[in-house]
Amino acid sequence: MAFVIRVNPTPAMSAEAYEQAGIQLEQAGAGDPSGLIYHVCYGEPDDLRVFDVWESREDLDRFAATVGPIMQELGLSPGVPEIAQVHDSAAGTAMSGNRMDLANIHRSAHAAFNGRDLHEAVRHFRPDTEYTDHARGLTTKGPAEFIDWLQDWINAFPDAAVEEARYIDGGDHCVATFQGRGTNNGPMANLPATGHRMDLGMCEVLRFDASGRIAAGDIYYDSMSMMIQLGHMQPPMAGSG
Repeated sequence: MAFVIRVNPTPAMSAEAYEQAGIQLEQAGAGDPSGLIYHVCYGEPDDLRVFDVWESREDLDRFAATVGPIMQELGLSPGVPEIAQVHDSAAGTAMSGNRMDLANIHRSAHAAFNGRDLHEAVRHFRPDTEYTDHARGLTTKGPAEFIDWLQDWINAFPDAAVEEARYIDGGDHCVATFQGRGTNNGPMANLPATGHRMDLGMCEVLRFDASGRIAAGDIYYDSMSMMIQLGHMQPPMAGSG
């Protein structure tokens, strides 16, 4: 039974503090913790947040016992983390009757994006669907604004694709982890094209209503890693801070 957790440390966590925490976790033997499905650090370099997907609450609690003292040593507190259970209903399909296959809807939307059929990608959106890009702090409202958001990615990465996706059907949520890949051959906001490749781990969470329509969505990715891959930032030096 998987769990998702979102942490907004207080005071705001800097890139240096995040890097130092990673070093100390490696030293503690928890650099690649058991049960971690997906991890992303996102936000501005001086105000970073964390989103994880864990195989079980026990795995999450075991890691928290290790990372908690490290955060405290760095002068950080996890505040009140948002923790939600993900119910994998695959074993309960005999009881679910005609319940929508959320993983298949999610997978089909990604296939539509890869095929550049953007209207098909939003076929299950509601008119009031809100979708938040947490790395950019941007929320779209409705299918038209979401299509514009997708088009911005295509403009910057004409060969952009969702690859190596994994889907977890949670009953009224579906979590997808995947690699977002593409070549930066077009401008991205006010940044010029660099021709560099992006290969970035991403996590997308869709919430569905009772009729199987997408009511809300969230996407998480590491914007700092993307800027480094594209050549707009230098990687931090190991051991700095």
